[in-house]
Amino acid sequence: MTNLYELTLLVKKETDEAESKKLLDKISKWVVEKGKIVESKFQGKKNLVYPIKKELSANFWLMTCDMEGSNVKEMVEKFKLEERILRYLFVRIDRKPKKPKVLKTKTSVKK
Repeated sequence: MTNLYELTLLVKKETDEAESKKLLDKISKWVVEKGKIVESKFQGKKNLVYPIKKELSANFWLMTCDMEGSNVKEMVEKFKLEERILRYLFVRIDRKPKKPKVLKTKTSVKK
């Protein structure tokens, strides 16, 4: 059974747009080998709150992937080997949206 995951990537800012595109294509191939990409967005260049690997700013990418949980571990191992990736985060997303709870209120009785 496949799960829906949100993948957030922080990529070094020094990489120019062509290099960043090549890296994204490489990551996309990794994901497509194990599942499929639902959506991919470039969130922009942002300043970091604290330095990560001596970097003060990074490019943010957000991907929604559909894959099995066992494949996430393989992806993480590949991300560890890529020097241009500063940080990554996989978060599983529930497919079924939660229904809002309706609060029951006591009705007052009129006299």
